[in-house]
Amino acid sequence: MLLLGVTGAFVLAALALTTLGGARPWLEWARKILTGLLLLQVALGALLYATGDRPAEGIHVLYGALVVGALPLANAFSSEAPAKARAGVLAVAAVVTLGLLWRLISTGGG
Repeated sequence: MLLLGVTGAFVLAALALTTLGGARPWLEWARKILTGLLLLQVALGALLYATGDRPAEGIHVLYGALVVGALPLANAFSSEAPAKARAGVLAVAAVVTLGLLWRLISTGGG
């Protein structure tokens, strides 16, 4: 649930920057921190999986892989974009991440 809140805050910040002038350096730090938190959660999930605690549905593993890739992919895609466009791409990627996190909670028992 913490990741839902942090990702939601990132979405709001990126959307605000889309209308207020574009990406700022702190947005990049926020993206890195959020990506790190997501990687930590996936690592914990992989540890649980390795110890035999499997999710209720197999698609949960796919969602876990996708959630870690959305923000880095958006970052690579928008690295040369103008500041407003970059903030917009990161906002869309964060919305996708938010949706994937919701699905992870519903398919794995959260």
